Amino acid sequence: MNDGTKQFLAGVSATVQLGYSDADIPAGVDESTLGIAYWDELNNKWSAEGITGINFDRTANTIAANVTHFSAYAIMAINSIPVVTIESPKSTCYADEDPLISIKMDDSFSGIATPKVEIDGQDVTTLIQQTAASDGIDNNGNGTIDEQGGNLLIVTDDEQSFNLLAATSARFVARPPIKLAKGEHTLRITAMNAQARTSVSVTKFNVGNRLDFAQDPYNYPNPFNPRNNTTKIVSNLTTEADVKVKIYDFAGNKVSELSKHLYGQSGPINEIEWNGFEGSTNKYLADGVYFASIEATNASEVIKKVLKIAVTSK
Repeated sequence: MNDGTKQFLAGVSATVQLGYSDADIPAGVDESTLGIAYWDELNNKWSAEGITGINFDRTANTIAANVTHFSAYAIMAINSIPVVTIESPKSTCYADEDPLISIKMDDSFSGIATPKVEIDGQDVTTLIQQTAASDGIDNNGNGTIDEQGGNLLIVTDDEQSFNLLAATSARFVARPPIKLAKGEHTLRITAMNAQARTSVSVTKFNVGNRLDFAQDPYNYPNPFNPRNNTTKIVSNLTTEADVKVKIYDFAGNKVSELSKHLYGQSGPINEIEWNGFEGSTNKYLADGVYFASIEATNASEVIKKVLKIAVTSK
């Protein structure tokens, strides 16, 4: 962990249990906010990164947790709660009948646990976990779809919907096979950190079967410098489709072509990334304005839009 502590061997953990009395709780501190933290010697601060499996016994006044390193542990009031960003589906926007769900969760102090996902009041968390390795999308962002582990008797080595981004950040990506009816639906996310503190985020979205642009496509950043970063093209589709993006220069010459299968309007998985290179030479394009022709196709419809993208070397 690079924090001056003594790390256990890989796969080894221990249980730390600390006790307290009611008299130990300072005035004005809610007992429900108590948790376990350790002293990070390298950064000279208290931290809860890597602490999992918090178990509270309010009757016995004990708190236990799983830890993976030696350090100085203490009970303290921990007021941080997860911040939830629903990346897909966006509020009042469109999604497919099997909606792409993309949720980013961040905490300022503690690790993140698997969230509870409800659609129209139905808990679909277990369904999502069971189908993550067969839902037809790249759940963990490594470029591979529906990865299967080597052990046929367990699923924990298969592709998972819940993936850590950092010690206190995670993303949950899934496409549950639930075949929602056309119309408005409600998504409710209950996020939890390792200290069992929760936060709830709710959004409403629409399911439509007609392929269209729910909003004008855009890219970000725009302008962009290919020497420093890429730009991401957001098509804003109402439903699932195959998408081709052809990039033309000001003279009408095609300089690059991209393609990807998209699942609706929003979320990182519904973005097409362009590096600003000319396709035939794989070299940086000259500064200027380029035109991205976006063509989306499903079984019965084809729609098109054109987007301006500015390339700069400054």
